[in-house]
Amino acid sequence: MGDTIDGLIGYAMKHSTAISQSKLEMDNARLKRMQSGVAKYGELDIVGSYTHYNIERTLAPLPPSVMKSPAPITTSKDIFSIGLSYSVPLFTGFAQTRQVEISDIAKQMQSAKYRLTRDQVIYKYLA
Repeated sequence: MGDTIDGLIGYAMKHSTAISQSKLEMDNARLKRMQSGVAKYGELDIVGSYTHYNIERTLAPLPPSVMKSPAPITTSKDIFSIGLSYSVPLFTGFAQTRQVEISDIAKQMQSAKYRLTRDQVIYKYLA
């Protein structure tokens, strides 16, 4: 052969698509676990709107008494608004706690699958 067993195993581990797929699935399980843990802190959303008119518009309804007064009427061509929205679940029936536990189990399962795939690749490559 000319190569050592460790060299062959390293080559198989580096070039195996099954190993690459298993690593990605393990990373995916780890990220889902993190996502489950972060969900209990809620969401922060930035909302906004912008409207541009070709001609100026009044910003409020005008009662008849205002139309007779000489005071200038407030108008605008560009109207925008911006705000923050924060929402947090107060009680979800322990669904979030259970989801974290399920994610932990899925992460452990993916780790075991990775080890099994690694051992299978080594066995098939050396057999």
